[in-house]
Amino acid sequence: MKFGHKRLQEFKALFNDITEFLAQYVWFFREEIKRKHILELSAGTALPGIVASKCNAASVTLSEHILSPNYFDDIFVTLSYILEKNDKCEIWCTYQIRSTDKSLVYHLEQWNLACVYIPLSSFEANGPCVADSNYPGNHTIEMLKIFKKNT
Repeated sequence: MKFGHKRLQEFKALFNDITEFLAQYVWFFREEIKRKHILELSAGTALPGIVASKCNAASVTLSEHILSPNYFDDIFVTLSYILEKNDKCEIWCTYQIRSTDKSLVYHLEQWNLACVYIPLSSFEANGPCVADSNYPGNHTIEMLKIFKKNT
């Protein structure tokens, strides 16, 4: 799919590590999804993409990429490219902290990206069980919006 400039103005990218959290975020902010073109990276079960489709997204494109630290460079170069072509694009991301030694910060800095952390409480994802899953349980989950750093 080619992303022309006009299409990118109405574009959101979803980068998905913990599908239940991102799907809940999409549902809570469904008005922002309407008539937008959605790209879900690392779709897995595609739950956020399905929810976006049900929320009247203009289109939903799913991309499966096994999420592991070895593939983060591929993901972040893609995110950087998308934001380079359109600074109005929003990238919504959920991420499970698996190790204090590994962080998204390195990848964000490498590709001149920044983020803002979204409190899980802002979309009722701070309880012991999100969307009938066992998350967060004892896991640390982050929800963030990624954007291009101002240079």
